[in-house]
Amino acid sequence: MERLLIGPIKKSKEQIDFYIEYGAKVGLVIRDVIQILQSVRKFNTLDANDLFVDYSRYRIDWRVEFPFSDQIGPIGTKFPQSICVSVNDTVAHGFNNIAVDLDKDVVSLDFGIKWKGMNFDSAVTIGGNEEWIYAPLTALKCIRDENPKNTQEVAYIINREARNAELGQVLTVLGHGIGHALHEYPMIHGAPGRFHAAPLFNGLCFCPEPAYVKTDKFCLEDTYTDSDGWALKTVSELPASHFETTFCVIDNKLVDVIGITNLQHHDGGKLE
Repeated sequence: MERLLIGPIKKSKEQIDFYIEYGAKVGLVIRDVIQILQSVRKFNTLDANDLFVDYSRYRIDWRVEFPFSDQIGPIGTKFPQSICVSVNDTVAHGFNNIAVDLDKDVVSLDFGIKWKGMNFDSAVTIGGNEEWIYAPLTALKCIRDENPKNTQEVAYIINREARNAELGQVLTVLGHGIGHALHEYPMIHGAPGRFHAAPLFNGLCFCPEPAYVKTDKFCLEDTYTDSDGWALKTVSELPASHFETTFCVIDNKLVDVIGITNLQHHDGGKLE
C-alpha cells in the first residue's frame, strides 16, 4: 500500500549532523558562485547554472544531484536547468538563457542540491546595487535571531519586514519543509492568516522564502506564470528580490546550516 505523507517529518540526529556538515559545503559553493559572478558583472544566465554545477561537483562530490531538474511545472514540463536564474521582474523559476549586467539587472539565484538522499535549498539576489534588494535577507536574519516557534510567527516576520521596508510582497512564493524530498510539510507562508500554525519542533528542517518587490509603499504584489510554464513574474513588471536558506531546529534553536544569513552586503551592494 502506498503511504501518504501528511505532516512534517522529524529528522534523526544523524540526519541533522549530515545537514550541518554538508550544509557548510553547500554554503562554500554558493559563496564561490556569488563572488565570481559579482566580479565578472556581465554573464549569461546559463553560465551561472553551469558554474554552480561545476563548483558543487568540485567542492562536494561529482555524484551530487540537482533536484530542480526533476520538478514538474503547472503545464506538465520538467524544469530544464539545475538552478533557477530569475532576472528583474521574474521573481522565481527563471531559466531562459539571457545576458545580464549586474550594474543594471537584479538577478535571483535559487540553488538546489541533493546528496546522499537529502536535499538543500537556498536563494540569493545580486546586482542592482540598491539597499532594498537585501530586505528579504534581513527577514531571514530576523527569523534566525527571533527564533519563532511556529509557522505563523515566521509568516509574521516575513510580512513585517516587507512593511518596514515599504516594499511589495509576493505571497505566491511559499517556503516549505525539506529532507528526503525537496518540498515537504509544513508550508511556510509569507503573511499570517487562516492557516495552521505548525510547530517548529526539534528535528524539523525547513526553508522560508521571503520575496519582495521594489515599490514606494507596502502592497501585496500580483504575479503570474509565464507561457514557458515556469517563470513567476510580477504583473507590475517591477523587479523582485528573493532569498532563502535551509534551517534546522536543533535544541529549540533555528540553525542556518547553509549560512545564507551570515552573508553581508557592502561595497556597492556586493554580497560577501
